[in-house]
Amino acid sequence: MKRISVAVVVCSTVQLGILLTGCSRSPEAREAKYMAEGKQNLAKKDYQRAILAFKNAAGVMPKDAEAYYQLGLASLLAGDVRTGILALKKSSELNPRGAAQFKLAELMAQGNEELIREAEKRLLELRDTAPVTPELLNTLAYTELRLGKTGDAVQNLEEVLSKNPGESTAALLMAKAKLLASDVKGAEEVLQKAVAASPKAAQSLVILGDFYRSTNRPGEAEKQYRAALDLDSKNVPALYSLAGMLYGSGRMQEAEGTFQRLAAVPEGSYPSIYALFLLRQNRREEAIREFERLVKQHPNERWARTQLVSAYRMVGRTSDALNVLANALKTNPKDIDALVQRALGALVPEYCPGNCRGCRRGLAGSCNRPGSDVAGAGLADPALPEGWRDPRRRVPCSSAVPRRDRHTVPPDRAASSAAA
Repeated sequence: MKRISVAVVVCSTVQLGILLTGCSRSPEAREAKYMAEGKQNLAKKDYQRAILAFKNAAGVMPKDAEAYYQLGLASLLAGDVRTGILALKKSSELNPRGAAQFKLAELMAQGNEELIREAEKRLLELRDTAPVTPELLNTLAYTELRLGKTGDAVQNLEEVLSKNPGESTAALLMAKAKLLASDVKGAEEVLQKAVAASPKAAQSLVILGDFYRSTNRPGEAEKQYRAALDLDSKNVPALYSLAGMLYGSGRMQEAEGTFQRLAAVPEGSYPSIYALFLLRQNRREEAIREFERLVKQHPNERWARTQLVSAYRMVGRTSDALNVLANALKTNPKDIDALVQRALGALVPEYCPGNCRGCRRGLAGSCNRPGSDVAGAGLADPALPEGWRDPRRRVPCSSAVPRRDRHTVPPDRAASSAAA
């Protein structure tokens, strides 16, 4: 009898454990686990693992809009625009009043006129059905400005600024509205009020500095940039704008120090900009050493390796470039970036490691000649002097690396995908 009782107790305990395990692995619990993993990886900028976790969460709970929304954000950050847009669309279908609807409208607002009108329609619907936030009104005002509806835009911006005069995005858009009406003084006053309302906000100072620079008042611009850096010595927009202004005015020693500070900002957007500056100054060996340092500092980052390979090829160190690619392919034979770079090197021995068409637009003469900004890549930016290219994309050439950078979503392509 005792043996039977023990057996019964053991069996009952096992069954209870199975039941408890089954409860802990309910769809809701599994989704919560995947969502937590995804958000942790997203915070670490490990976008591929975040995408996998969010895909698992969506597979477990296919009716949850949040899982698709997070998948969309992670995919966009990883440069996978198609997957990002599809996920956002799915999320907006499940929850028309959710954050995905706003994100889609935000992307469409950067497209052509048809897309902008669709963005306006979605934003107006959200304004009537969802909580009205400054972000919503600012984006709506932006679309209205692009559609030429300046009066409607001003009305929405006034609503934001009446509650928060220091809201920098609204102040910037209001200043643009004033400039469209040729009211330069009014634009300056709006930005000055924003600074006065938030004297500790470095962003407002940078925006005012950019305004002064665009109106050919470099002295006032520099004053605002330096004031922003007094508040935050590692403020990326302030360093970026100040470096470009110093470079454009020929103050190379000061510009070099500022570019160096900008590149050194932890988790900044411009880790290779100092190397690009050195390359631009035809200080090639120093630039190579800086690119090599970046590879050692970021051994798992393809952008660092890709830029080093491009720099090696630019200075004629082809064997070094090929060795780097060979080592990368030994580690991962399917490394698409290394494969494409190696193929282009074989097909076009003297290919430009920058965006060739862009370099031709931005530079006089051949983009392969010494001192050209061939290692930079990305979107043209008025904050840097002509010939510089924005390294935010962290890859040296869109022709050499077809995959979009994971940190920047191309506005035109994203907007077109959103409408599809």
